[in-house]
Amino acid sequence: MHGFWPRRCGLALHCLRRLESTDPTIIELREWSRLSEYLTRERTRLANRMREQLWRYYPQFLAVIRDDVPAP
Repeated sequence: MHGFWPRRCGLALHCLRRLESTDPTIIELREWSRLSEYLTRERTRLANRMREQLWRYYPQFLAVIRDDVPAP
């Protein structure tokens, strides 16, 4: 069993290959992926900021809608 993992990992790494970075489709896919990650982080940051401001200035509002506000 001890020798199984190194062989399995070696096979998995052997099957992976680096994609050609000059392919326009790959470049565009990477740009969309980075944009998606950025927008997800920004949405979470803004939702947390809004929740914090509501809690600071109007905590009763959050107590009323606690069940209706989805977590970020």
